[in-house]
Amino acid sequence: MIMKKYFSKIAFRLYLIYKYIYRFFVFSSKIEKKIIFIVGNQRSGTSIMEKVFKKDKRTRVFEDISILSSQDKVNKIRLNPLRDVNITFAKVHAPLIVFKPLVESQYTPKLLKGLKSSNALWMYRGYKDSINSNLAHFGLRNGIRNLAPIVNYASHNWRSEGVPPKIREKVMEYFSQDMNPYTAAALFWFVRNQFYFSSDLYSDKRVYMCKYEYFVQEPEIMMKKIYDFIEVDFPGIEIVNEVHIKAMGKGKQVELNPEIDKMCNELENKLDEKFYKLIK
Repeated sequence: MIMKKYFSKIAFRLYLIYKYIYRFFVFSSKIEKKIIFIVGNQRSGTSIMEKVFKKDKRTRVFEDISILSSQDKVNKIRLNPLRDVNITFAKVHAPLIVFKPLVESQYTPKLLKGLKSSNALWMYRGYKDSINSNLAHFGLRNGIRNLAPIVNYASHNWRSEGVPPKIREKVMEYFSQDMNPYTAAALFWFVRNQFYFSSDLYSDKRVYMCKYEYFVQEPEIMMKKIYDFIEVDFPGIEIVNEVHIKAMGKGKQVELNPEIDKMCNELENKLDEKFYKLIK
């Protein structure tokens, strides 16, 4: 199994080299480009979505840390000024550009306005699975670390930026350094996903949605819908051959503060209502 994964990684890297050469010689940097950027909350399937797009040889995919965030000297994740991002995109030999500015999700309307021919893909995941994955990946206190800048009005911290006053008040009501770590992660899930509504993204025709659970169960259908949305031909079922459902349901035993549980459940239901209406 280990050797199989090793050779799979090598094969994928070789494919990326081939893809770069293919794009360089087939497409001019002056070709008309479409842009789709992936936003939402961490641990919501954004990485597998990014990998699926990488398998389309027509795409140029920028990862979280890339030339697009080269001016962030601290964490290397904050997006460069949009003027510089546009300059970078102008040099790309690809008809479809994909990037994942998750820590800029609060600025989605600004990105749509500042990036020509751009669309946004808002990804979300059921809150219990999402927070379980978050703490397993980043550590048990990650939810508390994420909420602290909001409570402290840290104006230049992405976690605190753009948070509506009522949402900040709600965080301050429940926050403490010794709070249940899963409740803290759930509250941060709520903060990030509420931007879909507080930023009026649900009414913006340039924004599409993807629910993680639907995506991993129906990857071909979901990707066809996304490609239809951006008006690009679907490249084929082979781009979704690594999508699986193994991570579903792992957070079902998570115990939360009942009030936060209710808040998150109501928000997830609101997101679901928009999502299933959108994909009809």
